[in-house]
Amino acid sequence: MEEKVKKSKEDVKIVIVGAGIAGLSAAKHLHDAGFNNVTILEATSRIGGRIHTIPFGKTDSEIIELGAQWIHGEGEENSVYTFAMDHDLLNPLIRWNWRTGKFYNESGHAISEEISMKAMNLAFEVEETLDEESRTKNILADEDLYLYGYFDRRFEKLASTEFPKDDEDNAKDCFNYFLNYLRFDNGNDLRLQFSQNFGGYFAVGENKDVCISNGGFQTITDLLASYLPKDSIHLDSPVSSIKWSTPEIKVVCDSGAEFSADHVIVTLSLGYLQKHHEHLFEPSLPLNKSQALHQIGYGTVNKIFLYYDEPFWTKGQGTIRFAWTDKNREIKNADEWYKAIHAFDEPHNNAHVLVGSVVGEEGKYIENLDIKEVSRVCTQQIRMFLNDDSIPAPRDVLVTKWNSNKWSCGSYSYMKQESSESRRNDLGQPLFNDDNKPVVLFAGEACHKSRFSTADGARSTGIDQAQILVNLYSLE
Repeated sequence: MEEKVKKSKEDVKIVIVGAGIAGLSAAKHLHDAGFNNVTILEATSRIGGRIHTIPFGKTDSEIIELGAQWIHGEGEENSVYTFAMDHDLLNPLIRWNWRTGKFYNESGHAISEEISMKAMNLAFEVEETLDEESRTKNILADEDLYLYGYFDRRFEKLASTEFPKDDEDNAKDCFNYFLNYLRFDNGNDLRLQFSQNFGGYFAVGENKDVCISNGGFQTITDLLASYLPKDSIHLDSPVSSIKWSTPEIKVVCDSGAEFSADHVIVTLSLGYLQKHHEHLFEPSLPLNKSQALHQIGYGTVNKIFLYYDEPFWTKGQGTIRFAWTDKNREIKNADEWYKAIHAFDEPHNNAHVLVGSVVGEEGKYIENLDIKEVSRVCTQQIRMFLNDDSIPAPRDVLVTKWNSNKWSCGSYSYMKQESSESRRNDLGQPLFNDDNKPVVLFAGEACHKSRFSTADGARSTGIDQAQILVNLYSLE
């Protein structure tokens, strides 16, 4: 029997599919460990994936984040935070402060800070309670099985027991804002998200959200790419098939170009894999892997950017929080997509812009609306809540389209009823060949067991999968 030739890490061929933060992080980790034959195949004409910073305004310095904007958590456990700190990207340090901005209801009534802050503190306490209950596997009542029911029932009670009668309605309005905020934070309608899985996500560090001070979030991916050989990233190279059962893996692009590899790290979005895995992999994925792809939720979060030549707000105080009353909070049809916007915020890096987010089916719906209609509805809503008809329409409007983007097919993952810890584990497990070597590995935010939906979750999985290969060849 012919003895197999063992390859050194200098000779082993690795193909990474996708040049988002997971793929670039994997490539840098491998490059730092001495792997010289690493190729990244990126379907689009740019790197970054769901990290995309662009200019929006009169100058190139006025930027917006179409995708990821915040680093979630300060601390060594956060791989994006540590990278940003090492490269002096957080100077000055800008933290998200949920206390900024005022709460208004649709009657144009400004809710007092005393009521709104008390309501928000109570809401965060309910969130912490569910986090603990879900981790200790407490049995929940049927009406609490999904996030909407769990939070809404408790908010109803808190409004009537923790506030004077005259303040009860205003408190409930603030709680309705929080339901919409949770919807955004978790990536889909709360009626679809299973309460028992809420504790699967773990906060890290001091649990403060911070953002890149200069250059935007894309500075992270640009820096990662700068460490790699320039010819290692192939743009406009969508992959059509990964033939992984042969002794040497064949990765075939739409163009017909073919790359041979000893290992492939797949960093495609969960949404793309859900739609295309059946024809992408030859042979097909094992049953547990394909089931895991569909049993983890994947939502759409789209942003609306409003640009004003002359901002109507005081700089640093632009946030408007929409606290709908119980009477009008329900979204009855797609035309009421605007009710899914929890707030318009003033981003730190563009003083002329307000940005809001629309989640779930409503987020998909706005991708097909005329920009003039989006501008009209948003202006109408801002005027109504602020009770000020003099507020101007924006000069320019931009709406992201993450769901119809053929490569992202949405925004980020969330945990639905079937999204057990074992399913999340199945999603991130490599595929092994007959010699029990990992030949196809998977990375991306959805693959992280506890930091799904975050950029650091994506980066960490890229590093972890790369480390599997580093360990493999170190042993040999």
